[in-house]
Amino acid sequence: MSGIAAIINATKVDPAWQTGNATMAQEHSNKAKKFSMIATIIGAVGFVIYFIIGWRFVAIRLASTTHPRTRATLVDGLMQTP
Repeated sequence: MSGIAAIINATKVDPAWQTGNATMAQEHSNKAKKFSMIATIIGAVGFVIYFIIGWRFVAIRLASTTHPRTRATLVDGLMQTP
């Protein structure tokens, strides 16, 4: 939703500037920048969460495989303490 708001505000900058309303153009530009930053941060946090959760499922799947040698290697590696 933030990305959409950023695009909407960005499209309002040029028409305001063309009509000579520099104050309104600057206001729309600032709003577009703010919403773009919010959307970028939300996207980055979402990607990190997705990456962490995704790799946990991969690790669980690999640890629960039926191949005895792979299972023993993974489980032994996870159980060792430093």
